[in-house]
Amino acid sequence: MSAPPSIDGSPDLQAFREGMKSLGYVEGAEFVIEPRFANADRGSLQRLTKELLDARVDMIVTVGTPTTAEAKLATSSIPIVMTGAESPIEHGLIASFAHPGANVTGLTQQPNGGFWKKGLELLKEASPGIRRVGILGADHPHSISSVDGMSVKTYGLQVQNLDELKSAFNDIRSDNIDAMFIFPAFVVTKYVAEISDFLEVEHLPAISQDKPMMEHGALLYYNTDFLALRRRAALYVDKIMNGAKPDELPVEQPSKFEFIVNMKRARALGLALPTSIMAFADQIIE
Repeated sequence: MSAPPSIDGSPDLQAFREGMKSLGYVEGAEFVIEPRFANADRGSLQRLTKELLDARVDMIVTVGTPTTAEAKLATSSIPIVMTGAESPIEHGLIASFAHPGANVTGLTQQPNGGFWKKGLELLKEASPGIRRVGILGADHPHSISSVDGMSVKTYGLQVQNLDELKSAFNDIRSDNIDAMFIFPAFVVTKYVAEISDFLEVEHLPAISQDKPMMEHGALLYYNTDFLALRRRAALYVDKIMNGAKPDELPVEQPSKFEFIVNMKRARALGLALPTSIMAFADQIIE
Protein backbone atom coordinates (compact mmCIF):
# COMPACT_ATOMS: atom_id res chain seq x y z
CA MET A 1 0.00 0.00 0.00
CA SER A 2 1.35 3.41 -0.89
CA ALA A 3 2.27 5.74 1.95
CA PRO A 4 -0.36 8.39 2.70
CA PRO A 5 0.49 12.06 2.32
CA SER A 6 0.88 14.32 5.34
CA ILE A 7 -0.84 17.51 6.41
CA ASP A 8 2.34 19.51 5.80
CA GLY A 9 2.53 18.23 2.24
CA SER A 10 -1.13 18.79 1.42
CA PRO A 11 -1.54 20.85 -1.77
CA ASP A 12 -5.18 21.44 -0.77
CA LEU A 13 -4.17 23.16 2.45
CA GLN A 14 -1.47 25.15 0.66
CA ALA A 15 -3.98 26.35 -1.95
CA PHE A 16 -6.40 27.47 0.76
CA ARG A 17 -3.61 29.35 2.52
CA GLU A 18 -2.77 31.05 -0.78
CA GLY A 19 -6.40 32.10 -1.10
CA MET A 20 -6.44 33.62 2.38
CA LYS A 21 -3.13 35.39 1.77
CA SER A 22 -4.43 36.86 -1.50
CA LEU A 23 -7.26 38.46 0.49
CA GLY A 24 -4.76 40.13 2.81
CA TYR A 25 -5.11 37.81 5.81
CA VAL A 26 -2.07 37.03 7.92
CA GLU A 27 -2.05 33.52 9.35
CA GLY A 28 -1.32 33.47 13.06
CA ALA A 29 -2.36 37.09 13.48
CA GLU A 30 -5.85 37.19 11.94
CA PHE A 31 -6.72 33.52 11.68
CA VAL A 32 -5.40 30.17 12.89
CA ILE A 33 -5.80 26.84 11.10
CA GLU A 34 -6.43 23.66 13.09
CA PRO A 35 -5.64 21.11 10.33
CA ARG A 36 -6.90 17.54 10.43
CA PHE A 37 -6.09 14.91 7.81
CA ALA A 38 -7.81 11.53 7.52
CA ASN A 39 -4.99 9.88 5.54
CA ALA A 40 -7.63 8.17 3.37
CA ASP A 41 -9.15 6.55 6.47
CA ARG A 42 -12.86 7.28 6.30
CA GLY A 43 -13.37 5.70 9.69
CA SER A 44 -11.33 8.46 11.33
CA LEU A 45 -13.60 11.32 10.17
CA GLN A 46 -15.89 11.21 13.19
CA ARG A 47 -12.96 11.37 15.60
CA LEU A 48 -11.26 14.17 13.70
CA THR A 49 -14.46 16.20 13.53
CA LYS A 50 -14.97 15.80 17.28
CA GLU A 51 -11.42 17.08 17.83
CA LEU A 52 -12.34 20.25 15.93
CA LEU A 53 -15.51 20.72 17.95
CA ASP A 54 -13.56 20.18 21.18
CA ALA A 55 -11.08 22.82 20.00
CA ARG A 56 -14.03 25.25 19.69
CA VAL A 57 -13.26 26.26 16.13
CA ASP A 58 -15.29 29.11 14.62
CA MET A 59 -15.58 27.57 11.17
CA ILE A 60 -14.94 24.21 9.48
CA VAL A 61 -13.50 24.08 5.96
CA THR A 62 -13.93 20.68 4.32
CA VAL A 63 -12.39 18.86 1.36
CA GLY A 64 -14.66 16.32 -0.32
CA THR A 65 -18.13 14.90 0.20
CA PRO A 66 -17.53 12.47 3.12
CA THR A 67 -15.80 15.14 5.23
CA THR A 68 -18.58 17.65 4.59
CA ALA A 69 -21.25 15.09 5.45
CA GLU A 70 -19.49 14.20 8.70
CA ALA A 71 -19.12 17.86 9.68
CA LYS A 72 -22.77 18.58 8.94
CA LEU A 73 -23.79 15.59 11.03
CA ALA A 74 -21.65 16.83 13.93
CA THR A 75 -22.83 20.44 14.08
CA SER A 76 -25.74 22.57 12.93
CA SER A 77 -24.34 25.83 14.34
CA ILE A 78 -20.71 26.12 13.21
CA PRO A 79 -20.40 27.42 9.62
CA ILE A 80 -19.11 24.79 7.19
CA VAL A 81 -17.39 25.84 3.95
CA MET A 82 -17.08 23.13 1.30
CA THR A 83 -14.01 23.41 -0.91
CA GLY A 84 -15.43 20.87 -3.33
CA ALA A 85 -18.17 18.33 -2.65
CA GLU A 86 -19.90 16.21 -5.25
CA SER A 87 -23.65 16.56 -5.82
CA PRO A 88 -24.30 18.36 -2.50
CA ILE A 89 -28.07 18.55 -3.07
CA GLU A 90 -28.40 14.82 -3.75
CA HIS A 91 -26.24 14.04 -0.73
CA GLY A 92 -28.42 16.23 1.49
CA LEU A 93 -25.66 18.72 2.27
CA ILE A 94 -27.59 21.76 1.00
CA ALA A 95 -31.18 22.54 0.01
CA SER A 96 -30.30 24.27 -3.25
CA PHE A 97 -27.38 26.06 -4.87
CA ALA A 98 -29.05 29.48 -4.60
CA HIS A 99 -30.33 28.97 -1.06
CA PRO A 100 -28.19 26.33 0.65
CA GLY A 101 -29.97 26.65 3.99
CA ALA A 102 -28.62 25.69 7.41
CA ASN A 103 -24.86 26.03 8.05
CA VAL A 104 -23.25 24.61 4.88
CA THR A 105 -22.10 26.63 1.86
CA GLY A 106 -19.05 26.86 -0.40
CA LEU A 107 -18.18 25.18 -3.67
CA THR A 108 -19.24 22.01 -5.42
CA GLN A 109 -16.69 20.13 -7.51
CA GLN A 110 -18.91 19.18 -10.44
CA PRO A 111 -21.44 21.39 -12.28
CA ASN A 112 -24.15 18.72 -12.47
CA GLY A 113 -24.79 15.02 -12.25
CA GLY A 114 -24.06 14.53 -15.94
CA PHE A 115 -20.56 16.03 -15.86
CA TRP A 116 -18.82 12.68 -15.52
CA LYS A 117 -20.57 11.42 -18.68
CA LYS A 118 -18.21 13.69 -20.59
CA GLY A 119 -15.36 11.63 -19.18
CA LEU A 120 -16.90 8.44 -20.53
CA GLU A 121 -17.28 10.04 -23.93
CA LEU A 122 -13.61 11.07 -23.91
CA LEU A 123 -12.61 7.53 -22.94
CA LYS A 124 -14.62 6.10 -25.83
CA GLU A 125 -13.08 8.63 -28.20
CA ALA A 126 -9.57 7.68 -27.06
CA SER A 127 -10.27 3.94 -27.27
CA PRO A 128 -13.16 3.37 -29.70
CA GLY A 129 -13.14 -0.39 -29.28
CA ILE A 130 -14.28 -0.45 -25.66
CA ARG A 131 -17.74 -1.83 -24.92
CA ARG A 132 -17.92 -2.52 -21.19
CA VAL A 133 -16.76 0.09 -18.65
CA GLY A 134 -16.33 -0.50 -14.94
CA ILE A 135 -16.60 2.38 -12.47
CA LEU A 136 -14.43 1.98 -9.37
CA GLY A 137 -14.47 3.93 -6.14
CA ALA A 138 -17.68 5.79 -6.93
CA ASP A 139 -19.25 7.64 -4.02
CA HIS A 140 -22.17 9.38 -5.70
CA PRO A 141 -25.95 8.92 -6.07
CA HIS A 142 -26.04 8.87 -9.87
CA SER A 143 -26.50 5.70 -11.87
CA ILE A 144 -26.26 4.98 -15.55
CA SER A 145 -26.41 1.79 -17.57
CA SER A 146 -25.05 2.88 -20.94
CA VAL A 147 -23.30 5.75 -22.70
CA ASP A 148 -22.57 5.98 -26.43
CA GLY A 149 -23.00 2.27 -27.00
CA MET A 150 -21.03 1.26 -23.88
CA SER A 151 -22.49 -0.65 -20.98
CA VAL A 152 -21.47 0.77 -17.60
CA LYS A 153 -21.29 -0.99 -14.24
CA THR A 154 -20.20 0.27 -10.83
CA TYR A 155 -17.90 -1.71 -8.51
CA GLY A 156 -16.56 -1.13 -5.03
CA LEU A 157 -19.15 1.29 -3.61
CA GLN A 158 -18.59 -0.10 -0.12
CA VAL A 159 -14.89 -0.94 -0.44
CA GLN A 160 -13.25 -0.34 2.94
CA ASN A 161 -10.14 -2.51 2.82
CA LEU A 162 -7.75 -4.31 0.50
CA ASP A 163 -9.62 -7.63 0.61
CA GLU A 164 -12.80 -5.91 -0.57
CA LEU A 165 -10.85 -4.12 -3.29
CA LYS A 166 -9.44 -7.44 -4.50
CA SER A 167 -12.97 -8.84 -4.56
CA ALA A 168 -14.02 -5.92 -6.75
CA PHE A 169 -11.08 -6.69 -9.06
CA ASN A 170 -12.28 -10.30 -9.37
CA ASP A 171 -15.77 -9.11 -10.27
CA ILE A 172 -14.34 -6.81 -12.92
CA ARG A 173 -12.42 -9.70 -14.48
CA SER A 174 -15.48 -11.97 -14.40
CA ASP A 175 -17.60 -9.34 -16.13
CA ASN A 176 -15.07 -8.93 -18.96
CA ILE A 177 -14.74 -5.19 -18.40
CA ASP A 178 -12.48 -3.64 -21.03
CA ALA A 179 -12.01 -0.10 -19.62
CA MET A 180 -12.20 1.63 -16.25
CA PHE A 181 -13.46 4.93 -14.87
CA ILE A 182 -11.74 5.76 -11.56
CA PHE A 183 -13.67 8.15 -9.33
CA PRO A 184 -12.01 10.20 -6.58
CA ALA A 185 -12.70 8.45 -3.29
CA PHE A 186 -10.95 7.31 -0.14
CA VAL A 187 -10.33 3.86 -1.64
CA VAL A 188 -8.58 5.34 -4.67
CA THR A 189 -6.31 7.52 -2.56
CA LYS A 190 -5.45 4.68 -0.23
CA TYR A 191 -4.81 1.98 -2.84
CA VAL A 192 -3.31 3.85 -5.80
CA ALA A 193 -0.49 1.30 -6.21
CA GLU A 194 -2.84 -1.71 -6.17
CA ILE A 195 -5.23 -0.12 -8.66
CA SER A 196 -2.31 0.82 -10.90
CA ASP A 197 -1.01 -2.77 -10.89
CA PHE A 198 -4.47 -4.05 -11.74
CA LEU A 199 -4.83 -1.69 -14.71
CA GLU A 200 -1.42 -2.71 -16.03
CA VAL A 201 -1.89 -6.46 -15.61
CA GLU A 202 -5.36 -6.38 -17.16
CA HIS A 203 -4.22 -3.99 -19.90
CA LEU A 204 -7.18 -1.68 -19.29
CA PRO A 205 -7.48 1.92 -20.52
CA ALA A 206 -8.75 4.13 -17.72
CA ILE A 207 -9.96 7.65 -17.20
CA SER A 208 -9.58 9.03 -13.70
CA GLN A 209 -11.07 11.86 -11.70
CA ASP A 210 -8.26 11.38 -9.20
CA LYS A 211 -5.14 13.18 -10.46
CA PRO A 212 -2.50 10.99 -8.70
CA MET A 213 -3.75 8.10 -10.85
CA MET A 214 -2.27 9.86 -13.89
CA GLU A 215 1.17 8.77 -12.71
CA HIS A 216 -0.12 5.32 -11.80
CA GLY A 217 -1.74 3.78 -14.82
CA ALA A 218 -4.56 6.08 -15.92
CA LEU A 219 -4.78 7.08 -19.57
CA LEU A 220 -6.92 10.21 -19.17
CA TYR A 221 -7.90 12.69 -16.47
CA TYR A 222 -10.92 14.97 -16.71
CA ASN A 223 -12.17 16.88 -13.72
CA THR A 224 -12.55 20.19 -11.98
CA ASP A 225 -9.43 22.17 -11.10
CA PHE A 226 -9.54 21.22 -7.42
CA LEU A 227 -6.82 23.58 -6.22
CA ALA A 228 -8.73 26.49 -7.75
CA LEU A 229 -11.69 25.49 -5.58
CA ARG A 230 -9.55 25.40 -2.44
CA ARG A 231 -8.30 28.92 -3.19
CA ARG A 232 -11.77 30.27 -3.89
CA ALA A 233 -13.06 28.82 -0.62
CA ALA A 234 -11.15 31.63 1.08
CA LEU A 235 -13.73 34.07 -0.34
CA TYR A 236 -16.47 32.29 1.59
CA VAL A 237 -14.40 32.24 4.76
CA ASP A 238 -13.78 35.96 4.36
CA LYS A 239 -17.49 36.73 3.96
CA ILE A 240 -18.47 34.64 6.98
CA MET A 241 -15.70 36.22 9.07
CA ASN A 242 -17.22 39.57 8.16
CA GLY A 243 -20.72 38.66 9.28
CA ALA A 244 -22.38 36.79 6.40
CA LYS A 245 -24.53 33.77 7.24
CA PRO A 246 -23.82 30.48 5.40
CA ASP A 247 -27.45 30.13 4.30
CA GLU A 248 -27.21 33.55 2.61
CA LEU A 249 -24.24 32.56 0.43
CA PRO A 250 -25.11 30.67 -2.78
CA VAL A 251 -23.05 27.57 -3.46
CA GLU A 252 -20.71 28.09 -6.41
CA GLN A 253 -20.40 25.55 -9.20
CA PRO A 254 -17.02 25.12 -10.95
CA SER A 255 -16.18 26.72 -14.26
CA LYS A 256 -12.55 25.61 -14.70
CA PHE A 257 -11.71 22.05 -15.73
CA GLU A 258 -8.59 20.06 -16.59
CA PHE A 259 -8.05 17.40 -19.23
CA ILE A 260 -4.76 15.48 -19.08
CA VAL A 261 -3.51 12.78 -21.44
CA ASN A 262 -0.88 10.19 -20.48
CA MET A 263 0.92 9.40 -23.74
CA LYS A 264 3.21 6.88 -22.07
CA ARG A 265 0.16 4.88 -21.07
CA ALA A 266 -1.39 5.29 -24.52
CA ARG A 267 1.71 3.77 -26.12
CA ALA A 268 1.70 0.88 -23.64
CA LEU A 269 -1.92 0.18 -24.59
CA GLY A 270 -1.13 0.44 -28.29
CA LEU A 271 -3.51 3.35 -28.79
CA ALA A 272 -3.10 6.00 -31.46
CA LEU A 273 -5.00 8.89 -29.92
CA PRO A 274 -7.04 11.02 -32.33
CA THR A 275 -6.19 14.66 -33.01
CA SER A 276 -9.44 15.73 -31.29
CA ILE A 277 -8.23 14.26 -28.00
CA MET A 278 -4.79 15.81 -28.23
CA ALA A 279 -6.16 19.24 -29.16
CA PHE A 280 -8.54 19.19 -26.20
CA ALA A 281 -5.79 18.35 -23.69
CA ASP A 282 -4.59 20.96 -21.20
CA GLN A 283 -1.55 18.82 -20.42
CA ILE A 284 0.17 15.87 -22.09
CA ILE A 285 2.34 13.58 -20.00
CA GLU A 286 5.18 12.04 -22.02
